[in-house]
Amino acid sequence: MKKKLAVLTLALSAAMMLSFGAFAEEATTEAEATVEAAANEGHSNDDGTVVSHDPKACYDESQKVVIKEATCTEDGIYRYPCKYAAGQWHEEIIPATGHAWASEVNPDAPWGEITVAPTCGSEGQAIDYCLNCGITRDVYRTIAPIKHNFVVKVVDVEANCDHAGKWHYECDMCGTPETYTEGENKGKIKYTEIPLIDNYHDINNTWDEWVVEKAPTCATEGVKVRWCKICGDKEYGTVAKLDHKWELVGDKVLDCYHRELTYRCMLDGTKKGHTRTETTEIKAHVFDYTKKPYEVKKPTCEEDGYRIYRCVYYDTTAGHEGDKDAEVKIVDLATGHNWSAWVQRYAANEQGNKYGYWVRTCKTCKKTEEYVGENPPEDYGKNGWVNEDGKISYYKQDVLQKDMTGVYAYNNGMFFVTEGTIDGGANGLNLNNGTWYFLANGQIQTGYDGFAEYDNNWFMIDNGVLDENANGLYAYNGGTFMFAAGKLRTDVSGLWQDPSDGSWYYLSNGQVATNHTGVVEYDGAFFYVVNGKLASGMNGTVDYDGSTFKVVAGQLY
Repeated sequence: MKKKLAVLTLALSAAMMLSFGAFAEEATTEAEATVEAAANEGHSNDDGTVVSHDPKACYDESQKVVIKEATCTEDGIYRYPCKYAAGQWHEEIIPATGHAWASEVNPDAPWGEITVAPTCGSEGQAIDYCLNCGITRDVYRTIAPIKHNFVVKVVDVEANCDHAGKWHYECDMCGTPETYTEGENKGKIKYTEIPLIDNYHDINNTWDEWVVEKAPTCATEGVKVRWCKICGDKEYGTVAKLDHKWELVGDKVLDCYHRELTYRCMLDGTKKGHTRTETTEIKAHVFDYTKKPYEVKKPTCEEDGYRIYRCVYYDTTAGHEGDKDAEVKIVDLATGHNWSAWVQRYAANEQGNKYGYWVRTCKTCKKTEEYVGENPPEDYGKNGWVNEDGKISYYKQDVLQKDMTGVYAYNNGMFFVTEGTIDGGANGLNLNNGTWYFLANGQIQTGYDGFAEYDNNWFMIDNGVLDENANGLYAYNGGTFMFAAGKLRTDVSGLWQDPSDGSWYYLSNGQVATNHTGVVEYDGAFFYVVNGKLASGMNGTVDYDGSTFKVVAGQLY
C-alpha cells in the first residue's frame, strides 16, 4: 500500500510544479522555460523524494522491467527508468495471479499424485493441484477405469477326434473373461469353437512316430504301431520283409572235386533259420597220414621206397579212378648198404694174383662186394641226410639231390623238402599238392589237433592238416569261438545263429561274449542277452537308456 500512496503524492507534486511554471512564464526566456519544463517533469529519486506529479511525461514505459514476478499468492513489481535523469524510475504493482487448479482450469491436464490406481473394474483418484505452483489441496479428481486387455487365450475344452473344443480370451490384468457387448448374448462369455479333428488322424501331425512292435525278418513281415496324440487311438501297419543277409556257416568237402557251401540268413527269426546251399567245383584233396597207406614199397639199400596215400574223399565211382592228384606219394629214401669190414681172402701173388683179393658183405641185404688190389678203398663222399650247421640236406656221393621237392620222411617224421633241403623256416600253414599242412620248422605236426595262428588268423587243425570241415562253435582256452571252413571268423560281431541247434549268440570278433549280460543292438533292433546268449525265453519289461521297454522272446519293443 505504501507504493500506491507514493504514486498519489508524486502526482500531486507534479500538478503543483506545473502551476508554478505557468505563474513564472513571463519572467523566463524560452530556453529557460524548456529546461525548466524538462526539469519539472515528474520523477522520484532513489530516496523516494517526489519530484513531479506527471510520470508519463518523464518516464519511458517501453523500458519496463519486472523486478519481482507475481505468484499465485503474492504481488509482483515492475519499473521503468526516467528519460532525463539516470538512476531514477517509476514502479507499479503486478497483482497476484491466484491459484489455477487443474480440476477447474483444464479437466484434461495431467493428474496429480495418484492416491488410488484405477483398474479394469474400478475408478481411481488423484489429488488436485495448482497448474502454476504445484501446491495441492484436499480436493480429489476421479480417474476413469482402464480398459480390459483381452490377450490371454484360455482353452476350455480340447478338441479331439470325437468332439469339437472351445476357447475364450481373458484380461491379462484381472482375469475377467471377454464378453459380448451387444446383441442377445450381451454380458455372456465370448467363446470360439475349435473344429473337430479329422477322424482319419492324418492332419496336423496328430500321430506319434511309428514304433516297431514285431521286428521283420527275411521270412516274415514285421508289425508297427502308432498312437493318435489327441485321442489315443491305435493304428497298426506292416514292416516289409528284410533282404536276406547271407553268412557262410558251412563248408563241406563232398569229394575231391566238389565242395558244398551252406549259407544262413542271419536275419531269420525262426529256430532252424533260412538256409541255402550251393555246390562249387574244387580240387581239394585231404590226406590222413595216420591211416594205412594205399600202397607201400619199402626202401632197400640201393633203391628208394615209397608210401602212397589216397585222398580221404577219393572218388572211385565218378570216373576219377585214374586221377593221380588224388594220391600223394611219400618217398622213403634208400637206406644205403650197411657194409661189414673188408676181409682179405688172398694175399698178393698168391693164386697167381698180382694184388690182394678183398671181400665185404652188406649186413642188411647180404650183398657182397669184391676188391682186387693192394689195399681196399675207404668209402668216400656224403651220402643220405647230412646235417651241416643245422641245415639238413640229402646227398648221394657228395651230390645234393636238388630234384627232391615235396614231402619226405626223415628221422621218423615228415618234412617239407625244397630242392633236396628240409625247409626249416616253414612254419604255420603251407600248401603242398592241394593240402594245407601245419608246420613247425619244416616238419608236419601230424600229432596236433586244435587251434593254430597263422598270418594274424586262427585255423582249426586236425592231425597236422587244416580241417576245412570245421564249422560252428568250438571251445578253446576258456572261450567259445565261431569257425567257418576251418577259419576263425574274427570279422563276425553281433548276433549269430548256431546252425547246430538254432540258438542265437552275441559275438565279438568271432568270440561268444560270455561275460556280457544286457541289451545289445543288432541290425536296427535291440535284444537282451544273458552271458552272451539270446534270452529267447524272456518276456516282460526291461529298463534301458532311461526308458522302459517291452520284451518279447528276448527282443525289445
